[in-house]
Amino acid sequence: MADSRRILKVEKELQQLIASYIARGVGQKLYGLVSVSRVQVTEKLRTAKVFISVLGSDEDRDNSMEILNERLKDIQKHVASKLSMRFTPRLSFTIDHGFEHMIKIESLLHDISKKRKSDQEEE
Repeated sequence: MADSRRILKVEKELQQLIASYIARGVGQKLYGLVSVSRVQVTEKLRTAKVFISVLGSDEDRDNSMEILNERLKDIQKHVASKLSMRFTPRLSFTIDHGFEHMIKIESLLHDISKKRKSDQEEE
């Protein structure tokens, strides 16, 4: 079993390796602004869930995720060549909806603030 410090170190290293690979171009142009928001590794370091944020339309997000999943084997090979571990965690990509939720909440708070100001001006 890996300790929590090692897990965090592996997660950070994976995030940097995958992000740099994506930044150099995955072999195809990705749609929207794609970033690796975080990586979550299992306790035994066998699998890693890579959370991807895509700034753009839903179509951009879907297209970029499709490309990343098509190139998963190449990304896996790149990580294996750079990571100095006996076993390289098996990667899987998933959309990180955290940024979308943050924007939605910020928009709602802005609307509430605007409404309060207009209500105060009417008084």
